[in-house]
Amino acid sequence: MPVWVSILRWTARVGALLVVGAYATLMIGEMAGPQLSGGPTVLEWAGIALLTMAVVTLIFGWWWEWQAGLLSLAALAIHAALIHGSRTYHRVLLVIATPAILFCLDWAARSRFRRAMRQQ
Repeated sequence: MPVWVSILRWTARVGALLVVGAYATLMIGEMAGPQLSGGPTVLEWAGIALLTMAVVTLIFGWWWEWQAGLLSLAALAIHAALIHGSRTYHRVLLVIATPAILFCLDWAARSRFRRAMRQQ
């Protein structure tokens, strides 16, 4: 396996850990001192569920790269369509999506390398 493929895999894994850690920190902080006056709406609950699913699936990317990457990207895309945030908010979603994209690229690179090795 080429070195760059291993670098790609570990970059995705470290990025996923950073995203999961940051999200967990924000969730713990929100539970400790909620900022909302009143309860979240149904749309906000859907957004929270989709964002949580997108982040949690990054953990599974360590074992199932393309499945977790695609599920995370799909959840983020639906979340972005439902929640109309600012440009900055959508940039944050892009940062969250980066490990998922890297997991998909890692899977594609490894699949291509395996196919090439079988043909030799």
